[in-house]
Amino acid sequence: MKNLNKLLAIFFISAVFSQDIYKPNNLDGRLVTLAPRLDWEAPLLYENNEWLLSWTGTVNTETGIGNTGGFPSSYFQRYDSSMLSLHHGKYLEMLSFVPKAEAVFQPFVFEVGPADSPDLINYTNLILTGPALGSANYTLNEWGYVNLYNHVSSNGTGGSDFSGDTIPSTYQIQDGPNELWFGFRISDYIDGTFPMGIDNGPPFDYYGNMTKLCWDNFGSWDPADFDTCNTLSLMENNPPLPFNWAIGLYVSDQNMVTNNFNTFSLVQYSQTFERNSLIHESMDFGSVCGRNETGSQNNPEQSRTFSTQNYYNIYENGQLISEIETSFWRMDYELEEADLGQREFGSYEYYVTAVYDTFESEPTNTVLIDVSNSPPSDFSLLAPPDSGELSISAADVLNQLNFVWSPCNDADGQQIIYNLELCLNSETGPSCVDTLLSSNSFQIQYNEFIVLMSIENGVSDISWSVSATDEIDTVGASNGEFTFQLVCEFLGLTDEKTPSEFSISSPYPNPFNPITNIDYNLPEDSMVDLTIFDIMGRRVKSLIKSHRVAGYSSIQWDATNDLGEPVSAGLYFYTIEAGDFRQTKKMLLMK
Repeated sequence: MKNLNKLLAIFFISAVFSQDIYKPNNLDGRLVTLAPRLDWEAPLLYENNEWLLSWTGTVNTETGIGNTGGFPSSYFQRYDSSMLSLHHGKYLEMLSFVPKAEAVFQPFVFEVGPADSPDLINYTNLILTGPALGSANYTLNEWGYVNLYNHVSSNGTGGSDFSGDTIPSTYQIQDGPNELWFGFRISDYIDGTFPMGIDNGPPFDYYGNMTKLCWDNFGSWDPADFDTCNTLSLMENNPPLPFNWAIGLYVSDQNMVTNNFNTFSLVQYSQTFERNSLIHESMDFGSVCGRNETGSQNNPEQSRTFSTQNYYNIYENGQLISEIETSFWRMDYELEEADLGQREFGSYEYYVTAVYDTFESEPTNTVLIDVSNSPPSDFSLLAPPDSGELSISAADVLNQLNFVWSPCNDADGQQIIYNLELCLNSETGPSCVDTLLSSNSFQIQYNEFIVLMSIENGVSDISWSVSATDEIDTVGASNGEFTFQLVCEFLGLTDEKTPSEFSISSPYPNPFNPITNIDYNLPEDSMVDLTIFDIMGRRVKSLIKSHRVAGYSSIQWDATNDLGEPVSAGLYFYTIEAGDFRQTKKMLLMK
Protein backbone atom coordinates (compact mmCIF):
# COMPACT_ATOMS: atom_id res chain seq x y z
CA MET A 1 0.00 0.00 0.00
CA LYS A 2 2.88 2.34 0.81
CA ASN A 3 4.39 1.71 -2.63
CA LEU A 4 1.05 2.49 -4.28
CA ASN A 5 0.78 5.79 -2.39
CA LYS A 6 4.32 6.61 -3.43
CA LEU A 7 3.53 5.88 -7.07
CA LEU A 8 0.37 8.02 -6.92
CA ALA A 9 2.31 10.89 -5.40
CA ILE A 10 4.98 10.67 -8.09
CA PHE A 11 2.30 10.55 -10.80
CA PHE A 12 0.53 13.59 -9.35
CA ILE A 13 3.73 15.64 -9.16
CA SER A 14 4.66 14.64 -12.71
CA ALA A 15 1.21 15.62 -13.98
CA VAL A 16 1.46 19.07 -12.38
CA PHE A 17 4.93 19.79 -13.75
CA SER A 18 4.03 18.43 -17.18
CA GLN A 19 1.45 21.18 -17.62
CA ASP A 20 2.77 24.00 -19.76
CA ILE A 21 2.04 27.02 -17.58
CA TYR A 22 3.35 29.42 -20.21
CA LYS A 23 0.96 28.74 -23.07
CA PRO A 24 -2.54 30.22 -23.58
CA ASN A 25 -5.46 27.82 -23.24
CA ASN A 26 -8.90 26.88 -24.59
CA LEU A 27 -8.93 28.85 -27.82
CA ASP A 28 -12.41 29.33 -29.27
CA GLY A 29 -13.52 31.09 -32.44
CA ARG A 30 -16.64 32.33 -34.19
CA LEU A 31 -17.74 34.61 -37.02
CA VAL A 32 -19.03 38.11 -36.32
CA THR A 33 -20.14 40.03 -39.45
CA LEU A 34 -17.86 37.82 -41.57
CA ALA A 35 -14.88 38.60 -39.31
CA PRO A 36 -13.24 35.85 -37.22
CA ARG A 37 -13.31 36.59 -33.50
CA LEU A 38 -11.05 34.56 -31.21
CA ASP A 39 -11.04 34.27 -27.43
CA TRP A 40 -8.85 32.26 -25.09
CA GLU A 41 -7.71 31.96 -21.50
CA ALA A 42 -4.48 33.48 -20.20
CA PRO A 43 -1.54 31.16 -19.37
CA LEU A 44 -1.75 29.31 -16.04
CA LEU A 45 1.34 31.28 -15.05
CA TYR A 46 -0.96 34.15 -14.15
CA GLU A 47 -3.88 32.32 -12.57
CA ASN A 48 -3.00 33.49 -9.04
CA ASN A 49 -2.50 37.12 -10.03
CA GLU A 50 -5.32 39.29 -8.75
CA TRP A 51 -6.57 42.69 -7.72
CA LEU A 52 -6.72 43.47 -4.00
CA LEU A 53 -9.98 45.33 -3.37
CA SER A 54 -11.62 46.59 -0.19
CA TRP A 55 -14.90 47.30 -1.92
CA THR A 56 -17.70 45.71 -3.93
CA GLY A 57 -16.01 45.97 -7.33
CA THR A 58 -19.00 47.80 -8.86
CA VAL A 59 -18.13 51.34 -9.92
CA ASN A 60 -20.61 54.14 -9.25
CA THR A 61 -21.35 55.56 -12.70
CA GLU A 62 -23.09 58.71 -11.47
CA THR A 63 -20.82 60.37 -8.91
CA GLY A 64 -17.29 60.88 -7.67
CA ILE A 65 -15.73 62.55 -4.64
CA GLY A 66 -13.52 65.58 -4.23
CA ASN A 67 -12.41 67.85 -1.40
CA THR A 68 -14.23 71.01 -0.37
CA GLY A 69 -12.52 73.96 -2.06
CA GLY A 70 -10.71 71.78 -4.57
CA PHE A 71 -7.78 71.35 -2.15
CA PRO A 72 -5.36 68.36 -2.25
CA SER A 73 -6.46 65.26 -0.40
CA SER A 74 -5.35 61.61 -0.28
CA TYR A 75 -7.63 58.61 -0.60
CA PHE A 76 -6.62 55.08 0.41
CA GLN A 77 -7.72 51.52 0.73
CA ARG A 78 -6.24 49.58 3.63
CA TYR A 79 -5.21 45.92 3.86
CA ASP A 80 -4.30 44.71 7.35
CA SER A 81 -1.98 41.79 8.15
CA SER A 82 -4.80 39.22 8.28
CA MET A 83 -5.97 40.22 4.81
CA LEU A 84 -2.40 40.15 3.47
CA SER A 85 -1.77 36.69 4.90
CA LEU A 86 -3.39 35.16 1.82
CA HIS A 87 -0.85 36.86 -0.43
CA HIS A 88 2.54 36.37 1.20
CA GLY A 89 5.35 36.38 -1.33
CA LYS A 90 3.37 38.12 -4.07
CA TYR A 91 4.73 41.18 -5.82
CA LEU A 92 3.01 44.57 -6.02
CA GLU A 93 2.81 45.71 -9.65
CA MET A 94 0.31 48.48 -10.27
CA LEU A 95 -2.64 50.53 -9.09
CA SER A 96 -5.95 51.05 -10.86
CA PHE A 97 -8.44 53.88 -10.45
CA VAL A 98 -11.46 55.49 -12.10
CA PRO A 99 -11.03 59.24 -12.73
CA LYS A 100 -14.34 61.10 -12.75
CA ALA A 101 -13.01 64.62 -13.38
CA GLU A 102 -9.70 66.16 -14.43
CA ALA A 103 -7.07 66.27 -11.69
CA VAL A 104 -3.49 65.21 -11.02
CA PHE A 105 -3.42 61.72 -9.50
CA GLN A 106 -0.26 60.83 -7.53
CA PRO A 107 -0.07 57.07 -6.75
CA PHE A 108 1.20 55.93 -3.32
CA VAL A 109 1.68 52.64 -1.46
CA PHE A 110 2.60 52.84 2.26
CA GLU A 111 3.65 50.05 4.60
CA VAL A 112 2.49 51.10 8.06
CA GLY A 113 2.32 49.64 11.54
CA PRO A 114 -1.02 48.31 12.79
CA ALA A 115 -1.80 51.52 14.70
CA ASP A 116 -0.18 53.89 12.22
CA SER A 117 -1.20 55.67 9.02
CA PRO A 118 0.59 57.01 5.92
CA ASP A 119 3.16 59.72 6.64
CA LEU A 120 2.25 62.37 4.06
CA ILE A 121 4.62 64.96 5.56
CA ASN A 122 8.00 63.18 5.66
CA TYR A 123 7.04 59.99 3.75
CA THR A 124 8.92 57.79 6.21
CA ASN A 125 6.73 54.74 5.53
CA LEU A 126 6.23 55.28 1.79
CA ILE A 127 7.44 52.20 -0.15
CA LEU A 128 6.13 52.60 -3.73
CA THR A 129 5.12 55.49 -5.96
CA GLY A 130 4.05 55.98 -9.55
CA PRO A 131 4.26 58.83 -12.02
CA ALA A 132 1.85 61.72 -11.40
CA LEU A 133 -0.97 61.34 -13.92
CA GLY A 134 -2.51 64.37 -15.60
CA SER A 135 -5.49 64.46 -17.91
CA ALA A 136 -3.39 63.31 -20.89
CA ASN A 137 -2.69 60.02 -19.12
CA TYR A 138 -6.19 58.68 -18.49
CA THR A 139 -9.72 58.56 -19.84
CA LEU A 140 -12.51 59.91 -17.68
CA ASN A 141 -14.99 57.34 -16.36
CA GLU A 142 -12.82 54.40 -17.44
CA TRP A 143 -10.31 52.28 -15.55
CA GLY A 144 -6.79 53.72 -15.57
CA TYR A 145 -3.64 51.79 -14.66
CA VAL A 146 -0.26 52.93 -13.38
CA ASN A 147 3.00 51.06 -12.74
CA LEU A 148 4.55 51.14 -9.29
CA TYR A 149 8.20 51.97 -8.58
CA ASN A 150 10.42 51.49 -5.54
CA HIS A 151 10.52 54.66 -3.49
CA VAL A 152 13.93 55.92 -2.48
CA SER A 153 13.68 58.47 0.32
CA SER A 154 16.16 60.84 -1.29
CA ASN A 155 14.05 61.01 -4.46
CA GLY A 156 11.14 62.96 -2.96
CA THR A 157 11.55 66.61 -3.87
CA GLY A 158 9.60 68.90 -1.62
CA GLY A 159 6.89 66.31 -1.09
CA SER A 160 5.37 66.73 -4.54
CA ASP A 161 7.77 65.24 -7.10
CA PHE A 162 8.64 61.55 -7.15
CA SER A 163 10.04 61.38 -10.67
CA GLY A 164 13.32 60.13 -9.21
CA ASP A 165 11.65 56.80 -8.38
CA THR A 166 12.52 54.88 -11.55
CA ILE A 167 13.20 51.29 -10.45
CA PRO A 168 10.13 49.09 -11.10
CA SER A 169 8.59 47.59 -7.98
CA THR A 170 10.39 44.63 -6.42
CA TYR A 171 8.30 44.73 -3.23
CA GLN A 172 6.97 41.38 -1.95
CA ILE A 173 4.25 40.98 0.67
CA GLN A 174 5.86 39.62 3.83
CA ASP A 175 4.53 37.84 6.88
CA GLY A 176 4.28 40.29 9.76
CA PRO A 177 2.06 42.78 11.58
CA ASN A 178 2.33 45.64 9.10
CA GLU A 179 -0.46 46.89 6.81
CA LEU A 180 -0.57 48.23 3.26
CA TRP A 181 -2.33 51.52 2.47
CA PHE A 182 -2.63 52.17 -1.26
CA GLY A 183 -4.27 54.99 -3.18
CA PHE A 184 -3.83 58.44 -4.65
CA ARG A 185 -3.36 62.05 -3.68
CA ILE A 186 -5.49 64.22 -5.97
CA SER A 187 -4.65 67.85 -6.64
CA ASP A 188 -4.96 70.59 -9.27
CA TYR A 189 -8.67 70.16 -9.85
CA ILE A 190 -11.50 72.66 -10.09
CA ASP A 191 -13.57 73.28 -6.98
CA GLY A 192 -17.01 71.74 -7.48
CA THR A 193 -15.70 68.78 -9.50
CA PHE A 194 -15.37 65.30 -8.02
CA PRO A 195 -12.33 63.49 -9.45
CA MET A 196 -12.06 60.30 -7.40
CA GLY A 197 -14.14 57.32 -8.48
CA ILE A 198 -16.14 55.36 -5.89
CA ASP A 199 -18.25 52.22 -5.67
CA ASN A 200 -21.95 51.86 -4.92
CA GLY A 201 -21.39 50.85 -1.28
CA PRO A 202 -22.06 49.64 1.31
CA PRO A 203 -18.95 51.03 3.00
CA PHE A 204 -16.17 48.69 4.13
CA ASP A 205 -15.47 51.12 6.93
CA TYR A 206 -11.86 51.81 7.91
CA TYR A 207 -10.66 49.64 5.01
CA GLY A 208 -12.15 50.68 1.68
CA ASN A 209 -12.82 54.34 2.49
CA MET A 210 -9.84 55.95 4.23
CA THR A 211 -9.08 59.64 3.69
CA LYS A 212 -6.07 61.65 4.81
CA LEU A 213 -6.35 65.44 4.72
CA CYS A 214 -3.19 67.51 5.20
CA TRP A 215 -2.58 71.25 5.35
CA ASP A 216 -0.14 73.94 6.35
CA ASN A 217 -1.10 75.99 9.41
CA PHE A 218 0.34 79.07 7.73
CA GLY A 219 -2.14 78.80 4.84
CA SER A 220 -0.21 77.02 2.08
CA TRP A 221 -1.81 74.20 0.11
CA ASP A 222 1.45 73.05 -1.46
CA PRO A 223 2.10 69.43 -0.28
CA ALA A 224 5.73 70.42 0.30
CA ASP A 225 4.56 72.78 3.08
CA PHE A 226 2.15 70.45 4.89
CA ASP A 227 2.70 70.23 8.64
CA THR A 228 -0.62 68.81 9.93
CA CYS A 229 -2.76 65.84 8.83
CA ASN A 230 -6.02 64.23 9.85
CA THR A 231 -7.05 60.63 9.07
CA LEU A 232 -10.70 59.60 8.86
CA SER A 233 -13.02 57.31 6.98
CA LEU A 234 -15.73 58.52 4.63
CA MET A 235 -18.29 57.48 7.25
CA GLU A 236 -16.64 59.90 9.69
CA ASN A 237 -16.94 62.66 7.14
CA ASN A 238 -19.60 65.34 7.62
CA PRO A 239 -21.94 64.29 6.11
CA PRO A 240 -21.13 60.55 6.11
CA LEU A 241 -20.51 59.16 2.63
CA PRO A 242 -21.42 55.43 2.38
CA PHE A 243 -18.92 54.49 -0.34
CA ASN A 244 -15.50 52.96 -0.93
CA TRP A 245 -12.78 54.15 -3.27
CA ALA A 246 -12.71 52.57 -6.75
CA ILE A 247 -9.05 51.64 -6.37
CA GLY A 248 -7.28 48.32 -6.85
CA LEU A 249 -3.77 47.00 -6.11
CA TYR A 250 -2.51 44.34 -8.54
CA VAL A 251 -0.42 41.53 -7.08
CA SER A 252 1.36 38.78 -9.00
CA ASP A 253 3.29 35.58 -8.42
CA GLN A 254 5.90 36.75 -10.91
CA ASN A 255 8.23 39.68 -10.64
CA MET A 256 7.84 40.92 -14.18
CA VAL A 257 11.17 42.75 -14.00
CA THR A 258 13.61 40.58 -12.07
CA ASN A 259 12.30 37.40 -13.69
CA ASN A 260 13.09 38.93 -17.08
CA PHE A 261 9.55 38.70 -18.47
CA ASN A 262 9.52 42.33 -19.60
CA THR A 263 9.76 42.63 -23.36
CA PHE A 264 9.06 46.31 -23.97
CA SER A 265 10.86 49.26 -22.41
CA LEU A 266 8.96 50.96 -19.61
CA VAL A 267 7.52 54.43 -19.99
CA GLN A 268 8.04 56.95 -17.18
CA TYR A 269 5.91 60.08 -17.07
CA SER A 270 7.76 63.27 -16.33
CA GLN A 271 5.41 66.21 -16.03
CA THR A 272 5.39 69.41 -14.01
CA PHE A 273 2.13 70.87 -12.72
CA GLU A 274 1.59 74.29 -11.20
CA ARG A 275 0.57 74.12 -7.54
CA ASN A 276 -2.66 75.40 -6.08
CA SER A 277 -2.05 78.69 -4.24
CA LEU A 278 -5.53 79.05 -2.70
CA ILE A 279 -5.79 79.49 1.10
CA HIS A 280 -8.59 77.99 3.17
CA GLU A 281 -8.63 79.95 6.42
CA SER A 282 -11.10 77.98 8.57
CA MET A 283 -9.58 74.48 8.04
CA ASP A 284 -13.21 73.23 8.15
CA PHE A 285 -13.07 71.14 5.02
CA GLY A 286 -14.01 67.60 4.02
CA SER A 287 -14.92 65.26 1.22
CA VAL A 288 -17.79 66.14 -1.09
CA CYS A 289 -19.70 63.70 -3.30
CA GLY A 290 -21.40 64.85 -6.50
CA ARG A 291 -22.01 64.45 -10.21
CA ASN A 292 -19.46 65.85 -12.65
CA GLU A 293 -20.77 67.82 -15.60
CA THR A 294 -17.72 67.32 -17.81
CA GLY A 295 -17.85 64.73 -20.59
CA SER A 296 -15.57 61.76 -21.15
CA GLN A 297 -12.12 62.38 -22.55
CA ASN A 298 -10.43 60.10 -25.02
CA ASN A 299 -6.78 61.02 -25.09
CA PRO A 300 -4.80 58.56 -22.96
CA GLU A 301 -1.13 57.89 -23.60
CA GLN A 302 -0.83 55.36 -20.82
CA SER A 303 2.35 53.43 -20.06
CA ARG A 304 2.39 49.69 -20.57
CA THR A 305 1.96 47.95 -17.22
CA PHE A 306 4.42 45.27 -16.17
CA SER A 307 1.92 42.45 -16.63
CA THR A 308 1.31 43.54 -20.22
CA GLN A 309 4.93 43.23 -21.28
CA ASN A 310 4.41 39.79 -22.69
CA TYR A 311 2.03 39.50 -25.63
CA TYR A 312 0.31 36.99 -27.89
CA ASN A 313 1.06 35.90 -31.43
CA ILE A 314 -1.94 34.92 -33.57
CA TYR A 315 -1.34 32.50 -36.43
CA GLU A 316 -3.64 32.05 -39.42
CA ASN A 317 -3.08 29.01 -41.61
CA GLY A 318 0.36 28.65 -40.07
CA GLN A 319 1.41 32.28 -40.72
CA LEU A 320 1.89 34.95 -38.04
CA ILE A 321 -0.71 37.66 -38.72
CA SER A 322 -0.99 39.71 -35.52
CA GLU A 323 0.55 40.57 -32.15
CA ILE A 324 -2.02 41.21 -29.41
CA GLU A 325 -1.44 42.82 -26.01
CA THR A 326 -2.50 40.88 -22.95
CA SER A 327 -5.61 41.93 -21.05
CA PHE A 328 -5.78 39.38 -18.19
CA TRP A 329 -4.56 42.09 -15.80
CA ARG A 330 -7.45 44.46 -16.53
CA MET A 331 -10.19 45.04 -13.96
CA ASP A 332 -12.88 44.02 -16.45
CA TYR A 333 -11.06 40.93 -17.75
CA GLU A 334 -13.12 37.90 -18.73
CA LEU A 335 -11.17 36.36 -21.63
CA GLU A 336 -8.37 37.38 -23.95
CA GLU A 337 -9.87 38.17 -27.33
CA ALA A 338 -9.08 39.46 -30.79
CA ASP A 339 -11.22 40.63 -33.73
CA LEU A 340 -9.33 39.86 -36.92
CA GLY A 341 -11.36 41.79 -39.47
CA GLN A 342 -13.28 40.54 -42.49
CA ARG A 343 -11.77 37.75 -44.58
CA GLU A 344 -12.34 36.39 -48.06
CA PHE A 345 -14.64 33.39 -48.15
CA GLY A 346 -12.84 30.19 -47.25
CA SER A 347 -11.57 28.04 -44.35
CA TYR A 348 -9.05 29.37 -41.84
CA GLU A 349 -7.11 27.65 -39.06
CA TYR A 350 -6.01 29.63 -36.03
CA TYR A 351 -3.82 29.10 -32.98
CA VAL A 352 -2.27 31.45 -30.44
CA THR A 353 1.05 31.53 -28.56
CA ALA A 354 2.33 33.68 -25.71
CA VAL A 355 5.60 35.54 -26.25
CA TYR A 356 8.01 36.21 -23.40
CA ASP A 357 11.38 37.97 -23.37
CA THR A 358 13.45 34.94 -24.32
CA PHE A 359 11.00 32.41 -25.74
CA GLU A 360 7.62 31.78 -27.38
CA SER A 361 5.24 29.32 -25.74
CA GLU A 362 3.69 26.21 -27.19
CA PRO A 363 0.50 26.93 -29.17
CA THR A 364 -3.07 26.60 -28.04
CA ASN A 365 -5.44 24.15 -29.61
CA THR A 366 -6.27 24.92 -33.25
CA VAL A 367 -9.72 26.18 -34.26
CA LEU A 368 -11.19 26.05 -37.76
CA ILE A 369 -13.44 28.89 -38.92
CA ASP A 370 -15.32 28.74 -42.22
CA VAL A 371 -15.93 32.22 -43.58
CA SER A 372 -19.04 32.19 -45.72
CA ASN A 373 -22.10 34.35 -46.01
CA SER A 374 -25.47 33.32 -44.63
CA PRO A 375 -28.21 34.94 -46.75
CA PRO A 376 -30.89 37.03 -45.03
CA SER A 377 -33.65 35.00 -43.40
CA ASP A 378 -37.13 34.49 -44.86
CA PHE A 379 -39.66 37.25 -44.34
CA SER A 380 -43.15 37.99 -45.63
CA LEU A 381 -45.30 40.92 -46.70
CA LEU A 382 -48.07 41.86 -44.24
CA ALA A 383 -49.97 45.04 -45.14
CA PRO A 384 -51.70 46.32 -47.18
CA PRO A 385 -53.04 42.77 -47.60
CA ASP A 386 -52.87 41.00 -50.92
CA SER A 387 -55.81 41.52 -53.33
CA GLY A 388 -57.41 44.10 -51.04
CA GLU A 389 -59.16 47.38 -51.82
CA LEU A 390 -58.57 50.82 -50.31
CA SER A 391 -61.10 53.57 -50.89
CA ILE A 392 -60.20 57.16 -50.03
CA SER A 393 -62.03 60.43 -50.19
CA ALA A 394 -60.87 64.02 -49.85
CA ALA A 395 -61.13 63.66 -46.08
CA ASP A 396 -58.59 60.81 -46.11
CA VAL A 397 -55.75 62.41 -48.06
CA LEU A 398 -53.73 63.37 -44.95
CA ASN A 399 -54.01 59.87 -43.46
CA GLN A 400 -51.10 57.47 -43.60
CA LEU A 401 -50.75 54.58 -46.02
CA ASN A 402 -48.63 51.95 -44.25
CA PHE A 403 -46.55 49.26 -45.97
CA VAL A 404 -45.43 46.62 -43.46
CA TRP A 405 -43.51 43.34 -43.70
CA SER A 406 -42.03 40.99 -41.10
CA PRO A 407 -38.42 41.64 -40.00
CA CYS A 408 -35.60 39.90 -41.81
CA ASN A 409 -32.57 38.73 -39.83
CA ASP A 410 -28.97 38.05 -40.78
CA ALA A 411 -27.18 35.18 -39.05
CA ASP A 412 -23.81 36.88 -39.63
CA GLY A 413 -24.90 40.05 -37.84
CA GLN A 414 -24.73 42.23 -40.96
CA GLN A 415 -27.11 45.12 -41.47
CA ILE A 416 -30.18 44.36 -43.56
CA ILE A 417 -31.28 46.91 -46.16
CA TYR A 418 -34.76 46.62 -47.68
CA ASN A 419 -35.75 47.73 -51.16
CA LEU A 420 -39.46 48.59 -51.43
CA GLU A 421 -40.81 48.75 -54.98
CA LEU A 422 -44.21 50.37 -55.69
CA CYS A 423 -45.83 50.02 -59.11
CA LEU A 424 -48.86 51.53 -60.79
CA ASN A 425 -50.06 48.96 -63.31
CA SER A 426 -51.86 50.04 -66.47
CA GLU A 427 -52.54 48.78 -69.99
CA THR A 428 -49.28 50.32 -71.18
CA GLY A 429 -47.27 48.55 -68.49
CA PRO A 430 -46.13 49.22 -64.93
CA SER A 431 -44.74 52.55 -63.73
CA CYS A 432 -42.56 51.89 -60.68
CA VAL A 433 -40.61 53.71 -58.01
CA ASP A 434 -38.45 52.21 -55.28
CA THR A 435 -36.74 53.27 -52.08
CA LEU A 436 -34.12 51.82 -49.70
CA LEU A 437 -35.07 51.39 -46.04
CA SER A 438 -33.43 50.11 -42.87
CA SER A 439 -36.71 49.30 -41.09
CA ASN A 440 -39.47 46.86 -41.98
CA SER A 441 -42.14 49.47 -42.73
CA PHE A 442 -42.79 52.54 -44.83
CA GLN A 443 -45.34 55.28 -44.17
CA ILE A 444 -46.58 57.87 -46.63
CA GLN A 445 -49.59 60.20 -46.65
CA TYR A 446 -52.23 59.39 -49.26
CA ASN A 447 -51.86 62.78 -50.90
CA GLU A 448 -48.09 62.23 -51.21
CA PHE A 449 -48.67 58.73 -52.58
CA ILE A 450 -51.12 60.07 -55.17
CA VAL A 451 -48.54 62.58 -56.42
CA LEU A 452 -45.66 60.07 -56.28
CA MET A 453 -47.52 57.44 -58.34
CA SER A 454 -49.38 59.90 -60.61
CA ILE A 455 -52.73 58.41 -59.58
CA GLU A 456 -55.96 59.77 -61.05
CA ASN A 457 -59.61 59.50 -60.03
CA GLY A 458 -61.07 56.04 -60.29
CA VAL A 459 -59.57 52.60 -59.66
CA SER A 460 -55.79 52.18 -59.73
CA ASP A 461 -54.07 48.78 -59.62
CA ILE A 462 -51.08 48.92 -57.30
CA SER A 463 -48.49 46.22 -56.72
CA TRP A 464 -45.72 46.25 -54.15
CA SER A 465 -42.80 44.02 -53.29
CA VAL A 466 -39.82 44.03 -50.95
CA SER A 467 -36.35 42.51 -51.20
CA ALA A 468 -33.77 42.31 -48.43
CA THR A 469 -29.99 42.34 -48.83
CA ASP A 470 -26.91 42.08 -46.63
CA GLU A 471 -24.98 43.56 -49.59
CA ILE A 472 -23.83 40.08 -50.56
CA ASP A 473 -26.99 38.03 -50.95
CA THR A 474 -30.50 39.29 -51.73
CA VAL A 475 -33.80 37.55 -50.98
CA GLY A 476 -37.38 38.47 -51.80
CA ALA A 477 -40.43 38.16 -49.60
CA SER A 478 -41.47 34.53 -49.21
CA ASN A 479 -45.09 35.28 -50.12
CA GLY A 480 -44.13 37.18 -53.24
CA GLU A 481 -45.65 40.36 -54.65
CA PHE A 482 -48.83 41.87 -53.15
CA THR A 483 -51.44 43.83 -55.10
CA PHE A 484 -54.31 46.06 -54.09
CA GLN A 485 -56.73 48.45 -55.70
CA LEU A 486 -56.76 52.11 -54.70
CA VAL A 487 -60.12 53.75 -55.29
CA CYS A 488 -60.14 57.57 -55.33
CA GLU A 489 -63.68 59.02 -55.13
CA PHE A 490 -63.01 62.75 -54.96
CA LEU A 491 -66.12 64.91 -55.47
CA GLY A 492 -65.40 68.24 -57.11
CA LEU A 493 -61.98 67.12 -58.26
CA THR A 494 -61.00 70.52 -59.65
CA ASP A 495 -61.65 72.29 -56.34
CA GLU A 496 -59.86 69.61 -54.35
CA LYS A 497 -56.66 70.18 -56.33
CA THR A 498 -56.36 73.49 -54.51
CA PRO A 499 -55.25 73.01 -50.89
CA SER A 500 -56.86 74.98 -48.11
CA GLU A 501 -53.52 75.96 -46.50
CA PHE A 502 -49.78 76.10 -47.06
CA SER A 503 -47.90 72.93 -46.06
CA ILE A 504 -44.78 70.92 -46.79
CA SER A 505 -44.38 67.19 -46.35
CA SER A 506 -41.68 65.21 -44.63
CA PRO A 507 -39.26 63.83 -47.22
CA TYR A 508 -39.82 60.33 -48.52
CA PRO A 509 -37.93 58.16 -48.32
CA ASN A 510 -36.05 59.33 -45.23
CA PRO A 511 -33.27 58.26 -44.76
CA PHE A 512 -32.52 58.24 -48.49
CA ASN A 513 -29.79 57.54 -51.03
CA PRO A 514 -29.54 59.40 -53.29
CA ILE A 515 -33.03 60.71 -54.17
CA THR A 516 -35.82 61.90 -51.92
CA ASN A 517 -39.18 63.53 -52.64
CA ILE A 518 -40.63 66.66 -51.03
CA ASP A 519 -44.30 67.60 -51.49
CA TYR A 520 -45.59 71.12 -50.88
CA ASN A 521 -49.11 72.55 -51.07
CA LEU A 522 -50.01 76.08 -52.11
CA PRO A 523 -53.53 77.42 -51.52
CA GLU A 524 -52.76 80.38 -53.78
CA ASP A 525 -50.28 81.44 -56.45
CA SER A 526 -47.08 82.35 -54.59
CA MET A 527 -43.40 83.12 -54.86
CA VAL A 528 -41.73 79.92 -53.55
CA ASP A 529 -38.22 79.61 -52.15
CA LEU A 530 -37.23 76.02 -51.25
CA THR A 531 -33.59 75.67 -50.14
CA ILE A 532 -31.39 72.85 -48.75
CA PHE A 533 -28.94 73.61 -45.90
CA ASP A 534 -26.27 71.47 -44.22
CA ILE A 535 -25.99 70.95 -40.47
CA MET A 536 -23.76 74.06 -40.17
CA GLY A 537 -26.46 76.23 -41.72
CA ARG A 538 -24.64 76.67 -45.05
CA ARG A 539 -26.72 76.72 -48.20
CA VAL A 540 -26.26 73.56 -50.25
CA LYS A 541 -28.80 73.89 -53.05
CA SER A 542 -31.71 76.05 -54.12
CA LEU A 543 -34.43 73.68 -55.34
CA ILE A 544 -37.06 76.31 -56.13
CA LYS A 545 -36.87 80.08 -56.37
CA SER A 546 -39.73 81.10 -58.64
CA HIS A 547 -43.42 81.92 -58.85
CA ARG A 548 -45.62 78.81 -58.59
CA VAL A 549 -49.36 78.30 -59.12
CA ALA A 550 -51.70 77.04 -56.41
CA GLY A 551 -52.09 73.27 -56.00
CA TYR A 552 -50.37 70.10 -54.86
CA SER A 553 -46.76 69.94 -56.07
CA SER A 554 -43.69 67.79 -55.58
CA ILE A 555 -39.97 68.08 -56.21
CA GLN A 556 -36.99 65.72 -55.88
CA TRP A 557 -33.52 66.31 -54.48
CA ASP A 558 -30.74 64.11 -55.86
CA ALA A 559 -28.17 64.82 -53.10
CA THR A 560 -26.16 67.32 -55.18
CA ASN A 561 -25.22 70.94 -54.52
CA ASP A 562 -25.75 74.02 -56.71
CA LEU A 563 -22.72 72.95 -58.80
CA GLY A 564 -24.18 69.53 -59.45
CA GLU A 565 -21.58 67.85 -57.22
CA PRO A 566 -22.61 64.98 -54.92
CA VAL A 567 -22.74 65.94 -51.26
CA SER A 568 -21.51 63.83 -48.37
CA ALA A 569 -23.74 61.68 -46.18
CA GLY A 570 -25.24 63.38 -43.15
CA LEU A 571 -28.10 65.43 -41.76
CA TYR A 572 -29.62 68.15 -43.95
CA PHE A 573 -32.41 70.69 -43.51
CA TYR A 574 -34.80 72.16 -46.05
CA THR A 575 -36.78 75.37 -45.66
CA ILE A 576 -39.75 76.61 -47.69
CA GLU A 577 -40.91 80.21 -47.86
CA ALA A 578 -44.18 80.98 -49.66
CA GLY A 579 -46.12 84.13 -48.88
CA ASP A 580 -46.16 84.44 -45.08
CA PHE A 581 -45.57 80.69 -44.69
CA ARG A 582 -42.17 79.42 -43.54
CA GLN A 583 -41.26 75.93 -42.32
CA THR A 584 -38.08 73.85 -41.88
CA LYS A 585 -37.72 70.05 -41.79
CA LYS A 586 -34.78 67.65 -41.71
CA MET A 587 -33.66 64.61 -43.70
CA LEU A 588 -30.80 62.10 -43.53
CA LEU A 589 -28.65 61.17 -46.50
CA MET A 590 -27.05 57.72 -46.17
CA LYS A 591 -24.27 56.31 -48.34
